[in-house]
Amino acid sequence: MHTAVDRGSSRILIIDDTLSNCVLLEAMLDQEGYSSFEYVTDPRETLATYRRFKPDIVLLDLHMPHLNGLDVIASLQEEVGTEYVRLSPVPLKLKWRPSD
Repeated sequence: MHTAVDRGSSRILIIDDTLSNCVLLEAMLDQEGYSSFEYVTDPRETLATYRRFKPDIVLLDLHMPHLNGLDVIASLQEEVGTEYVRLSPVPLKLKWRPSD
């Protein structure tokens, strides 16, 4: 069963140590109608941002300094429980052009 997604109200948290990746993902999401997102470039700030922002979905880089993506997932699972944190890896190769 699929449910309709209200893109405008869906909260998306982007966690990536590369600022340009965060900015690019925000631009791509904005073009697709999503408007509520935040990003974290230091994975050690994830839990505080998660608690404050309460995202519906988290887009997460797996290769980062200080904490890798799997460590971030483990900390989120401790925070909200394993039934709410699912790991669905989606490899991304970005080839994107802004619309005119």
